[in-house]
Amino acid sequence: MQSLSSPGTTGRQLRYYRGLSGGGDTTTDNFQTFDLGGFSLEEHRITDYQELKIRPSPFEPFKSVTIKNLNMGTLMRGKGVEIRVGPTPSQDETWTLPLNLLSYHSLYVTKACLWSKNKQLHLPEHDPAIFSLFVEWMYYGDYSTFMLPKHPNVHARCWILADYLLCQKFQTYAMGRLFDEHVGSNHGIVGFEDVQYVCNNTPSDSKLRKFYLDFVADHFGNLNCLLGNLTDWQRLLVDEPYILSALFRKLRYGETGESHVKRISDYTEFEPIVAEPPRLRMNIDVAGLALEKKEDEVPEPHCGDANSSSHEQEARGEQQNGRLATE
Repeated sequence: MQSLSSPGTTGRQLRYYRGLSGGGDTTTDNFQTFDLGGFSLEEHRITDYQELKIRPSPFEPFKSVTIKNLNMGTLMRGKGVEIRVGPTPSQDETWTLPLNLLSYHSLYVTKACLWSKNKQLHLPEHDPAIFSLFVEWMYYGDYSTFMLPKHPNVHARCWILADYLLCQKFQTYAMGRLFDEHVGSNHGIVGFEDVQYVCNNTPSDSKLRKFYLDFVADHFGNLNCLLGNLTDWQRLLVDEPYILSALFRKLRYGETGESHVKRISDYTEFEPIVAEPPRLRMNIDVAGLALEKKEDEVPEPHCGDANSSSHEQEARGEQQNGRLATE
């Protein structure tokens, strides 16, 4: 058995117990615990990765090109970027990451760093725990969610972060995990909290939003697939006429056997980013105005400079008068 004097979880004796799954529901799951031995969870996890003891990922088809597929030295070289994530200093966390690595994955970071002299970024509207999964994905091509609450759905939150960072590869990976959880072999339950969170944080044409609405339309009458009270779902029907229309068609024409949920490719194919997103354009415009203002500012002369200038003019005048008198 592995010594408790060094980090890592491999070979440790596990203790089993049952407890609530978390996230507000009343279901129970089996949990496993082990003695951390005075080391943090991050120290144990990084040791597991270094020793290659993490189980092979079942989501290999959804992995995109990451640092493992590239020259590590190229992406790890160069300047670093300090990224602060969280709403307030007491709740946020800070990462210092290689600019080359971030720029490879995130167009937002690439553009934002052009106008940041100190190479510091702040993401106040995002959760540090979700950003840590993005960092884990960049380095390892995968992330683990067993320590996070189930609702709102972790993969949906990762998708929303990826959308903000303009990282389509991370979006594709998160959608793959989400699709497998609800449509694949796992048949995970969708909670009202999941759907509400997505609807509140995505535009109407979002593919993540479309997936959730399609899923609700297919399983609205199935209590084993949707979690939440009737009042909340009724409010959602008022706010989302797409679902209401789908339910009316079922009542009118009966079950046709056609599913609203499409193939995963319908939710993971993105249009190439060919224009500056509005938030980046706004940052660039502000920076441009600041530069123009700086160029337009002309420093006022100091009193000493003004006096010396007037004395020089008087001296020139006397010299010219002297030349005229001589001539």
